[in-house]
Amino acid sequence: MTTTTANPVALYMASLSAGSQGMRKCLDIIAGILGHADDAETFPWETVTYRESMSVRVALTQRYKPSTVNKMLSTLRGVLKQTWRLGLVDADHYRPKRPSRRNSERIDDLDFRARLSRNPVMI
Repeated sequence: MTTTTANPVALYMASLSAGSQGMRKCLDIIAGILGHADDAETFPWETVTYRESMSVRVALTQRYKPSTVNKMLSTLRGVLKQTWRLGLVDADHYRPKRPSRRNSERIDDLDFRARLSRNPVMI
């Protein structure tokens, strides 16, 4: 068993209040869905891909009420965030880059006027 400082599940559980310790069972269920014998403590969370997390979502929605699914997915996000904080995954794996608005293609005023003159808007 890994130490608390290197285990994302242990760190996540330590961040919760005493009343939230039932989240461990949620993680065990998710580990089971991902094919790891219902044991969250030894599951390699750093290997979870986007596709796998979406398959977890689908499996949970088939078994549980929406509020339970949301709670369980929140728990999954919490552990995945801990894997990133521990340096087990890089930022691109944890949260893929999205194009920013500043870097997206913009239409400047002259280009907009040229396009508008070619395709006038009927009001």
